[in-house]
Amino acid sequence: MRTFFWCFLAASCLPAQQLTVRSATARRVELAWAGSSAEWQVERRSGSGQFEKLGASSAASYSDEKIGPYTTYHYRVRNQAGTVSNEVVVGPPPAGINVPSRLPAQVEPGKYGTSTALAFDENGDPALAFIWTDVNGDDDNSDNTLYFVRWNRAAYTWRAPVKVAVTGDLPAQNVDPVSLACDRATGAFALSFPVAGAQGIQVALSRDGGASWQAAPLAADLEGGVSSTAVVAGGGRWMLALSGEQGIRYFSGPGAAAPANWTAQAAPPSDKGKFVSNTNVALAADPAGHPLVAYWVQPEDGQNYHVLIWSPDSGQVTAAADSNNQVPDGANVRLVATSGKTHLLLNSLREANDFDHAVWYAVSSAAAWKAPVKLPIDGPRSTNSPFALAVDSRGRIAAVFDANSGTGDTSCGYPVVSLSSDGTHWSTCGLGKRTGGTFDKQSSSINAQFGPDDRLNVVWHQEGDNKYGTGVLLWRE
Repeated sequence: MRTFFWCFLAASCLPAQQLTVRSATARRVELAWAGSSAEWQVERRSGSGQFEKLGASSAASYSDEKIGPYTTYHYRVRNQAGTVSNEVVVGPPPAGINVPSRLPAQVEPGKYGTSTALAFDENGDPALAFIWTDVNGDDDNSDNTLYFVRWNRAAYTWRAPVKVAVTGDLPAQNVDPVSLACDRATGAFALSFPVAGAQGIQVALSRDGGASWQAAPLAADLEGGVSSTAVVAGGGRWMLALSGEQGIRYFSGPGAAAPANWTAQAAPPSDKGKFVSNTNVALAADPAGHPLVAYWVQPEDGQNYHVLIWSPDSGQVTAAADSNNQVPDGANVRLVATSGKTHLLLNSLREANDFDHAVWYAVSSAAAWKAPVKLPIDGPRSTNSPFALAVDSRGRIAAVFDANSGTGDTSCGYPVVSLSSDGTHWSTCGLGKRTGGTFDKQSSSINAQFGPDDRLNVVWHQEGDNKYGTGVLLWRE
């Protein structure tokens, strides 16, 4: 009884309990815990290192502002008697394979996680959108629904998906109907997508981190359907491009403006041909916030298709690449603008006797476009879209694509990742070998971007069984 009595009086005898993370961003971690002590020692470690004293607190809380924005930390606290609390983990998603949204029970794998989209939130962590097809399982796609999911640094886990809107049955073969962007300065998100049976598109905005969304129509005066959308944030404004039966449209507006108040522009006609309907449109903003839009056009005569790059700010249209007199099969395009360069990925069988290599890369510097370079693969397979293009701050280029046919298998597995430092010489090796996973040869959608930390992130829809799971998968470098 006497020992118990003295420990009751001495605050240092009481252990810390329930250490929790109140909040966590790329700049600050707020900790709190239960228990009593005259002083607490806060300890932290990163990676596989040892715990080190970070600071001391007389209150049951602590704010850590001396953090690396993309570092994972483990915290614990120790009271004066030396008793240690539980540990908590804080930081961005782990490297390797993540499953941001796992296939729900009793749902067909091919119906959950299609039409993926990828962006980075205000912390530099990946956020995703995807379509759940035929939600109620009655084989009627009128209830196809768009969802959003993001990482929770404080809980060190993926948040539950948030329903954004019902889209109905959208075209998704060789096109990207859904696009996601984040204004990292404010944390606001934008999602663009068509809705089956409706003209124009919908733009859904979230100003509370993706917890709730407000959708509004855009370009409702357009006749015919929209097959592809692309939205980005830059220079304090939203920029959006779409491809529809009436051609290419571009919209832009301040970050605080409603979509109804965005300005609209139509891509000008070109002597290279007419717009190819039901194909992708690509949109990129350069470091200064100037938009560029890429799309395919078909010639009036012959079969030499072209990829055009349109600058809505200047009105200039440039022919970036062609199909070398071959008719593209599911013409696709991706675009990235960096300081002084514009990078392009295109899908076309450009060589008459080569039916396996359909993914090509081209780059412009000082407004001059170089001849497209054929991307290699590590086995007797084809290179196909869907695909994605990413460029980091050091100029490292990544192309991620499908390999849906061939006489054998790849050496490195899927999805296929090809890397280059100069755009001419490429090294190809898929994610399967890096992760020990067996992934689909052909996915319904693939997205890839380098994060602000220059780590490559690859997102795809995984149908086949593997040791990680099915649904929406993300690999982080």
